[in-house]
Amino acid sequence: MANKDKHPCMEYVRAWDTAEADEYEKFQKNVNGSDLRARVPIADGSRGIEHLVSVVWEAFDKARTKLVWTVGETWDSFEQCMHGNYLEFWQNARDMYAVNQRTAANFNRARLNMTVLMKGPSQRDTMFYYLQNKLKKPDDIQPQDHLMRHMALMRASKKLQGTKNPPTVTEEKDWYISQYHQEWREKYDFKHDGGISDPNQTLITITEFMQKIWDRHSRKKHNAQRRRSKKRKHYGHRHSRSPSRSSSSGSSSSSSSSSDDNKHHKKNKKKQKQQVHYQNNRRSNNGKNDTKIKPLDDNEPCRVHANAGPNGQHPWGECRINPKNRSRNSNFQQEKNSNGNNQQGKSSTQGQGRSNVRPGNHSHFVDGVQDISPKANTPEQHYTEAVMTHSDRRAKAEEEWGNDRISPESRQYH
Repeated sequence: MANKDKHPCMEYVRAWDTAEADEYEKFQKNVNGSDLRARVPIADGSRGIEHLVSVVWEAFDKARTKLVWTVGETWDSFEQCMHGNYLEFWQNARDMYAVNQRTAANFNRARLNMTVLMKGPSQRDTMFYYLQNKLKKPDDIQPQDHLMRHMALMRASKKLQGTKNPPTVTEEKDWYISQYHQEWREKYDFKHDGGISDPNQTLITITEFMQKIWDRHSRKKHNAQRRRSKKRKHYGHRHSRSPSRSSSSGSSSSSSSSSDDNKHHKKNKKKQKQQVHYQNNRRSNNGKNDTKIKPLDDNEPCRVHANAGPNGQHPWGECRINPKNRSRNSNFQQEKNSNGNNQQGKSSTQGQGRSNVRPGNHSHFVDGVQDISPKANTPEQHYTEAVMTHSDRRAKAEEEWGNDRISPESRQYH
């Protein structure tokens, strides 16, 4: 299996809490008449393989050198530092060597075999590929803290079993700078002509340059937050945040819950406005519906002409202004035809009276239009016809209904 397909045995976030105190195995030995003491953290598998190779192995090697252990004491003392699952892994790796083969060189090989039994072979190669291609600096971690974490992972990876050699100084600088954003790398290349090949550039100098960019971005972010807080104070509740739902939740949960509360509050407020608007429309529509009057039947008395005419009140079906009255429509057509005939007779008599008019301003107009219409030959005759037709209709209406006119209040029924 290729290294890119394997999962690294150590990740960016430590598997244990560094603030938590370790349990130690204490050792004591008299060397040249003086009692020497040393202590080694206990490894039980709860803190991961990085704690084993970076903390336990380093502390054990210091104790072995200080107490001047023999080869047999080294093998036995290391077994005392292993607890839980790690004790079983170590015993299996130790049993690969006979008692006469348990030398100082084989002790280091046995520890590597222990890691192979735990995580598989070639873990060093997998970690180098992870540091070179996959590891990226998190956005919330400062470059200075990222450098410390990179160096810790590199130091622990070199102690694992594998075939690849550790990277050179230039290669490690290339791995390290590739863990930053592309924009930051471009700024570094623009600022430094020699780049990472410059021997004066180290991991520390690269980190100092990246730290300046980080500080600049942090100031911009802080200023933006101050401007937003001023806006919230200026505009009041429109930019204010509601308290978190639970006081025990963290800052992220409190901010998310406050934003959710604001969203629900806005939605509920919008629904309330819609309901009030809908209820007002219903009330206004109900009021309009209550004022409406049902249409009359043809047999019911007419509401418009209650006491009009010589014969008293008439039914609505026979009313003159009822659009569904068939007799009214036929009478109106007959009246229209009779009025047209009367106007035609009047226009002919008027034309005869004006036949002797002397030639003047309208002589040319009369000659040009006298054969077009039998009813009217001049514009003055058109106007006379319209006026006489309206007056004749008004006189007939007054004669029929006794000079009673329809009041404006009665028009609401029609």
